[in-house]
Amino acid sequence: MNTDDRMEQVMNKFEKTHAWNLPVVDKHNRYAGILSQSSIFAFYRNSLLSQYEL
Repeated sequence: MNTDDRMEQVMNKFEKTHAWNLPVVDKHNRYAGILSQSSIFAFYRNSLLSQYEL
């Protein structure tokens, strides 16, 4: 996946590959890191929780 992929593209790549971790490359095709589904889900969960905290 690329650093400029939209979230919809990212989730489609996870769905197609059945992978929990995917490598990320920048616009020069250089390794930029790893993205995991669990980190995405944790961020999403924390975002939801912060919206509903009193």
